[in-house]
Amino acid sequence: MRGTLRHATATLPMILGLVVAACSGSDGAEGPKGADGLPGVGATGPIGPAGDAGDPGATGATGATGPTGEAGVPGPAGPGYVALETAGLVGFVRDTAKEPVVGATVYLIPNTDIPNTALALTDIAAERTSTVDEPIEDTIAAKGSGYTKAVTDAAGVYRIPTVAAGTYFIAVVPATTDTGHLPGGSSCRKSVASTALVGKQLNIDVSTRPSDKATFVGNSVCINCHGKTHFNTTLHNLGIKPMSGAGPAQDFSKYPDWNKAIETKFTTAGTTLFVYGYNGSATAPDWKMSETDPGTGVSFKMKLYSSAGKYYVDLTNVAGTATTKTYEAGISYGGGLYKQRYATKIGGSWYILPIQYNFQGIATESTAPASRWTWGQYNAQNWYDETAKALKEPALGKAFDNNCVGCHMAGIKLTGDATSGWKAHGVPDPKGEMDFDGDGKLEQLNMGCETCHGPGSEHWAKAGSGKAIVSPQLMTPEREVAICGQCHTRALGVGGGNTETPFGAGLMLMKAGTSRADFLKSYVSKLDDGQWDTAKGDGKHAKKHHQQASDFIKTAKYRNGNMLLTCASCHAPHGDTDEPHQLKAKLDKATDGAGLCTSCHDAKLPAGATFSARVQAHYKAKGIADIAMGNISCTQCHMPTTAKSGSGTAGATISGTTYYLGDISSHLFDVPKKASIPTKASDMMSIPFTNACGTGCHSSML
Repeated sequence: MRGTLRHATATLPMILGLVVAACSGSDGAEGPKGADGLPGVGATGPIGPAGDAGDPGATGATGATGPTGEAGVPGPAGPGYVALETAGLVGFVRDTAKEPVVGATVYLIPNTDIPNTALALTDIAAERTSTVDEPIEDTIAAKGSGYTKAVTDAAGVYRIPTVAAGTYFIAVVPATTDTGHLPGGSSCRKSVASTALVGKQLNIDVSTRPSDKATFVGNSVCINCHGKTHFNTTLHNLGIKPMSGAGPAQDFSKYPDWNKAIETKFTTAGTTLFVYGYNGSATAPDWKMSETDPGTGVSFKMKLYSSAGKYYVDLTNVAGTATTKTYEAGISYGGGLYKQRYATKIGGSWYILPIQYNFQGIATESTAPASRWTWGQYNAQNWYDETAKALKEPALGKAFDNNCVGCHMAGIKLTGDATSGWKAHGVPDPKGEMDFDGDGKLEQLNMGCETCHGPGSEHWAKAGSGKAIVSPQLMTPEREVAICGQCHTRALGVGGGNTETPFGAGLMLMKAGTSRADFLKSYVSKLDDGQWDTAKGDGKHAKKHHQQASDFIKTAKYRNGNMLLTCASCHAPHGDTDEPHQLKAKLDKATDGAGLCTSCHDAKLPAGATFSARVQAHYKAKGIADIAMGNISCTQCHMPTTAKSGSGTAGATISGTTYYLGDISSHLFDVPKKASIPTKASDMMSIPFTNACGTGCHSSML
């Protein structure tokens, strides 16, 4: 009944329900379940809170690039920018202090205009008027008025609207009123094709220079700011030293044999040297010198010894009246390469004693000429009079002060005259080697920073920063070479007695930054280079030492249309190298491989599987027999040791004749041939065939 009522429709009369209820019996069985009714529709409930965000979906593919927007307004030019010339060249000219160089002229020098006229370097009058010995400055002087050029404005900017096709050296010449800068610049050494210049900005650095009022301050001042340098180990810093030790700024670690003679010959027992065999020549006097007493023909003898920490030389007359004079050897001169000499002080000046110790000398004297022995006489005529058979002392004009020391001391000042004698004064320095002039102050006895960078007082006063100091690499190449050339040229000076130290009339050497023209005009009275004669030599290679610069400026390396080299192209002036002779890199050798020479000449050397094969191909191309050469170097042929400073060495023995070599390399860079020497003899000029090449392979060449 509950199911019937549950499913009854709402339209049944109410009365029927009542009748049935009154008359019904017991409940009947439950009827079947009725069909589900239709779902009710309730009111919509409120929206629940949002659920947590799901993980991001994968990035979709990049859409197509939209169209380019309009260009914005150009921003202001950045620092250092110069508006370009589409057909020309622009840039800044600044000095090493980063200041603009105003009023300077920038020249485009055609590389074909660099002169190559041969230089004789024999007549000072001719050389003073030469127009071809300064590759950049002479060329500008001769042709600069017609060159493409521009003058820098107040900001140091130059502007060349058009650069014609060609290849150029780019040089800067300061205004004639500008005394604070030097000519040259960072682009004057290597020529550049116009295609690399057009439409470009090329900034150029130039060197500052101290004024004429600047003074020398010494190495210690430089090192206080610039720190420890390798220069302390260079021969330029070591040449002169006290006999008793070394200066605090001298480092002899690279030269363990420097004091060999001092330690082994100047002993307490002493060493006796006999001077004998006078050659009888008044113009070129010579003697032999040996520790062995020859028995006869001895003019005088010397005893070298030490006592109480000092070193002495006794000179004793043998040929005349037996008298002895004693001199204290206060300083040694040389010792790193080939030879060493000793100086004593007489009065207020120093003089070189008549002794030379040769580190490579031949001890077995009977087998070699006297000039090749361990001991050699040095200007013995200054100490002994063969006519009077008497000891003497050197003339005042023969002092070490005015003859030699100038090329070894930075900032030297000479005083005196031929009548009263000469005295050299070094730059006072608290770390100097010794008191050279007797004024109670230590002095710098050797070359130093200011030799190449000029007097440093103004640079120091301005706290450095590139101000008032010479930067050799930014000068014209000829001015840089002149720094070395003043002492690596045999030039007699104007002042100081016209000696081999080129003092000017003011009794000082030229300062760094001086032009070659001014050097020849104001500091040189005579060119005195020594070449081989045309009998035992070829008439052009150096026979004497310290004239490497004279050789060099005669070569195409100094004057050419590609790259203008200087001494510093191959040598490291600061000594930051472990190679001999301060070379920047090792020398090329057939087995050891390429080196310094092929860093420039690689393209000129024939191809080959190995460097040795390339060297062999080079010989073959020159018509030399294609046979094994061993580990030969470029310099053995191109830089033979034609000059001699010490004793030199024995070379090849060919057909019973021993040929001797010098110890100073020629800097002409050519290859002297045996055909150029008329008289073949043991003492002829050294050529490649008189060294190791002459044994075996070239034994028939001489």
